[in-house]
Amino acid sequence: MEDQVRGVTAGKAFREAMLAACGEIKYDFDLIESTFKFMKSMEAVAKVELPTPGGAEIVFDHVVKDGKCMLQIAEILGILSPDKLPEKYKKRSPRMDQVFDGLWVTDEGVARRYFVGQLLTEEEAAKLVKRMRACGKRLHDINVAARAKADEERLERWKAKGRKVVRI
Repeated sequence: MEDQVRGVTAGKAFREAMLAACGEIKYDFDLIESTFKFMKSMEAVAKVELPTPGGAEIVFDHVVKDGKCMLQIAEILGILSPDKLPEKYKKRSPRMDQVFDGLWVTDEGVARRYFVGQLLTEEEAAKLVKRMRACGKRLHDINVAARAKADEERLERWKAKGRKVVRI
């Protein structure tokens, strides 16, 4: 196994994980491509285990109940509580927030609650993800606009200081 992975100086566990993820490596260009594939796969694992700050995630498990294929909510990650959301976001829909163990998604005046363990059809899960993306985009747009306004105000205050002369 040692001679299959040339040029990698990391530990044995890394080499074994790379071989498991990418298969046999014969040439140097295979090593580069395999390393890239392996790092991409590790990024996917990291995203599932460690949500990015400010990014919402929902994890589903595939289950069969009463002979029907369903998706069960396994985890809801990265949802902000109402006290951490901007007022402009909370006043209109679509919006989502977390209260206790539940996820609330409000869209078109209808509030829906989702919780860990809840079973959904594929169609219902797709609609939930679509609503969550719309909520996330709206929150992102509000945050970008707020940062742009703050930057503009900072620039005006900075310009108001006038010219700076340094004598040497």
